[in-house]
Amino acid sequence: MYLICGSKSALLIDAGMAPENAENLYDYCRTLAGTDEVDLFISHGHPDHTTQIGDFVKAGRKVYMNKNDLEMAKKFINDKTVSDSDFTFIEEGQQFNLGGVTLDAYFLPGHTPGSMVLLDKAHNILYSSDGLGCNRRSVADSLTLASNDCRVLLSSLEVFTDKMKALDAAGEIDLDAVETWTGHDDYPICDLPGHLRTVKEAAQNIVDYGPSTAMRDSVRNTADSNGASFAGDRYAFGGTGHFICMNGKKETALGGQDAATVSELANLKVTADQSAENLMQNFSSVHQFGENNTVGAAYELTAAVPSGTKQVTISPTAMASKGSVQVNGQPLENGSAAVDLSGENQTVEITVTAPNGTDSKSYTLNLVVK
Repeated sequence: MYLICGSKSALLIDAGMAPENAENLYDYCRTLAGTDEVDLFISHGHPDHTTQIGDFVKAGRKVYMNKNDLEMAKKFINDKTVSDSDFTFIEEGQQFNLGGVTLDAYFLPGHTPGSMVLLDKAHNILYSSDGLGCNRRSVADSLTLASNDCRVLLSSLEVFTDKMKALDAAGEIDLDAVETWTGHDDYPICDLPGHLRTVKEAAQNIVDYGPSTAMRDSVRNTADSNGASFAGDRYAFGGTGHFICMNGKKETALGGQDAATVSELANLKVTADQSAENLMQNFSSVHQFGENNTVGAAYELTAAVPSGTKQVTISPTAMASKGSVQVNGQPLENGSAAVDLSGENQTVEITVTAPNGTDSKSYTLNLVVK
């Protein structure tokens, strides 16, 4: 848990896990912060992050979280009278202005369907909770998929990485200086780009080689976690090197699908007029979770194109490393395709073909002129 204090108010990140007779968490936080103005941000719905939500509800404080994790969170709250109306549901773009400290929320589904992280751009600090895992040597797993399909996480990681690079290019953050404070580390991760590459490698291996090959026997074998995909070096740099043990269930980590048939889209960039800005709207992951947390339907794919734009560059990334992509029936050139515009709204068809060369999925990209 992290208590972030500004000159006007404070925000607690997550509500921990505690026995019934535990000290009131809200009272403890307001004493530390020196103010009654302390609200609660829930990064995701797991019990070690949600148990003491009731302490904040009783005090009349706001509890912020993504609605996708609501039912999960409600199972573990220390006050069973807490209802849906006691939550303030948020999406990516939510901003918390605490006075001298501003936190921006980003949607990062994968660890859970509603996982979110907070970025303090001015101070180059990312509070990622469990969304990006951790690299502490003493934990049995550093990012739990449980029974989730890893493709949602991989897509989220691809999109989030691009967003961080864009913020760096715009001068809003110094990506090389960002400190990442996770939900289960004793120290910050000081190389966010390197950590993101390691997490993506662990997920990518499951997608490319299949769970039976990529996932060894789990170091924490439970009903929901009987395999683990490893990436990085646990002991590098005095134990602070990038390392991921991605625990999950072999039967569900790829939705029971053969890796050779994976034909989803992982990422999509749309740019115009030599600008690096991604014009995609409301975009955090290509796919949402489906039933039983398998990879589900694609979110609506929409790009806002400035009026007068004559051509856009579309750069799609296949989920499988050996998959291929076509735009409007044509293969990519150097990873992208140029599409001429008529000045009106139009649609583009993106087709992803699996490594087996047979299975495929098609996506519709809406180009909306603004």
